[in-house]
Amino acid sequence: MPSWQEMIQICNKYNIVSLGEGAPIFEPPEFLVQNLMEAIKEGYNHYSSCYGVPQARKYLAEFYSPKFKKTINPANEVLITNGANASTGCLLEAFCRNQNDEVIIIEPYFPRYTSLTQLSSGTIRTVPMVVGDDNQWHLDLDIFRETLSEKTRVLMLNTPHNPTGKVFSQEELEEISEILEEFPHVYVISDEVYEFLTFDDHKHHIFANIKDNWNKTVTVYSGGKLLACTGWKVGWSFAPEEIIRQAVVINDTCTYCHNVPGQIAVAKSLKQAYSEEYNGATSFVDYQIADFKKCHDILVKGLNELELPIKPISASGGYFIYADISELKDLVPEKYFKQDEYEDDKDTIIEKNDFGNPVPLDLAVSRWLAMEKKVVTMPGTFFNFKNSPYKSDKYIRFAICRGEKVTKDAIANL
Repeated sequence: MPSWQEMIQICNKYNIVSLGEGAPIFEPPEFLVQNLMEAIKEGYNHYSSCYGVPQARKYLAEFYSPKFKKTINPANEVLITNGANASTGCLLEAFCRNQNDEVIIIEPYFPRYTSLTQLSSGTIRTVPMVVGDDNQWHLDLDIFRETLSEKTRVLMLNTPHNPTGKVFSQEELEEISEILEEFPHVYVISDEVYEFLTFDDHKHHIFANIKDNWNKTVTVYSGGKLLACTGWKVGWSFAPEEIIRQAVVINDTCTYCHNVPGQIAVAKSLKQAYSEEYNGATSFVDYQIADFKKCHDILVKGLNELELPIKPISASGGYFIYADISELKDLVPEKYFKQDEYEDDKDTIIEKNDFGNPVPLDLAVSRWLAMEKKVVTMPGTFFNFKNSPYKSDKYIRFAICRGEKVTKDAIANL
């Protein structure tokens, strides 16, 4: 069972306010729906190339070439997959041959990175981000350098970052790039699915644009995140031909093709998402940024004003923020630290995660907040590797993508 399913099941069973799941509250824009209908009527309803629908790849290459400052070849440098998750999975399967191939994952992380690495037979090595004196997250570059070796096959990079909301600066990415120059055999899978969603003066920077990183980097994107259609499962990747070709072999074997009309609709909608007015905003993208930033600010202000000692760490972008809950330990009833005793319903169908007895602080806090404060969050334990020396149980994750009303309701409950 995916670790976060326990909290989703609690939410569904008790019908409580959720700031747990990273699914936007609003529906896809009308222009996307219309483009889908047109694609169906135009005959995009049957099998396509395992690279993705050619016309969709053409749209993607045209839209992203200026961002990458190069002409992307739609024939062999673009791969469309069953969501961004499938892109990552295909790439890890292609890169990792056996347990001697190590994948470095920056911790905390999106949990699919570890499950996909395990599926590919690779070995997981984590490196930590830590909160500095500026109350912001920073990669420990010394540990990162020490962890790299001849066995390292892949670095999983994610900016803007899930779950912390960190946006890596140009300087930070250049520091990572410089260290990797000592290990030219290492590929980089750069998960940039939230690239459109940065706040205030923070800017997204493409890792592949630094020096010659294009030659060893696969950059992964998500139509579901960008266009609020996460269930459509349309993701894509850009990389040199020889890398894309390896991933295509896996994609062809596992999926072959998927959501053909959705590929056309999403790719065709990119320009509209950035250029057409939407609900009073200059574009759908700007509308999302404004909505998420408003929820972020409401949440941070509300948490800081609570009597409960929950200390938020402001995000620079993405769908989430982390909050320090280490001072809550003495306030949480003992039953929440016991694996199977926090519900009164002995016949419950909720599947509980087993992280040992007593359970970690963050899981106890999330269960307590859900059952007694009626607010679902996600424990930081879900975003750490079980055997990691760097794992921490002092943080929980809040989603800022659930809309103003839900966010205000959550603060009121807390």
